[in-house]
Amino acid sequence: MDPQPLIDQLTALVPGVQLSASPSADTDVTPALWVSAAHIVPVCLALRDTPGLEFLAFSNLTAVDHHPKRAPRFDVVYHIVSPHRRTRLRLKVQLGLDEPSTLYRARQGQQPVALLFEAVAPDGYAGKVRLLIALRADGTVAGVRVTQHKETPGLGDYVEPKKDKDKAHPWIGQFQNLSFTQTADKEWKVKKDGGRFDYHAGATVTPRAIIKAVYKAVKWANANRDQLFAQTGGAR
Repeated sequence: MDPQPLIDQLTALVPGVQLSASPSADTDVTPALWVSAAHIVPVCLALRDTPGLEFLAFSNLTAVDHHPKRAPRFDVVYHIVSPHRRTRLRLKVQLGLDEPSTLYRARQGQQPVALLFEAVAPDGYAGKVRLLIALRADGTVAGVRVTQHKETPGLGDYVEPKKDKDKAHPWIGQFQNLSFTQTADKEWKVKKDGGRFDYHAGATVTPRAIIKAVYKAVKWANANRDQLFAQTGGAR
């Protein structure tokens, strides 16, 4: 079963949801989707209540511990069934970070003007991708850089500027000056999925993962902006 039509349908049904396929050996029989913890309930309700989907049966709940190979280390996996479609589906949710994430506050004089913080895209094609994100006080992204990855040389490693053949307009530069408040949730995807981000054909898994991770990190920072940009206390 190709999971993309289901991803497209759920994206239209659940506002702001970010979904991606999780490759597995039995994808043709039981596809798996990554779902954020914040959206697991509305996604399950949409799968249950939408005519033609009707995933009515909950068959199992399992967990996976990836320590020490990955952070976040834990996945919770929901196993659901649609008797109407005779289809099984796994929904995978990652639980938090297994390690501290450092955040620095930049000041001009005594006024906080930007944040620099770490994030992790756990579902890159070859494993987790570590990121460094800079965010201005007005909510715009100053820049994103990949600090660690295991992507295929010459294929998926274009997410790193020095490996990107387009030196004038590297792929990672698409985040620069992007405003979270002026960019719709649905735009935080590659163009193939209806979003605004370019990608290289044949290497879309890791760009999807990075876009999702940056979106989640910037969304969190904007939601906590008053505390993060406070003149005293909090982050360094």
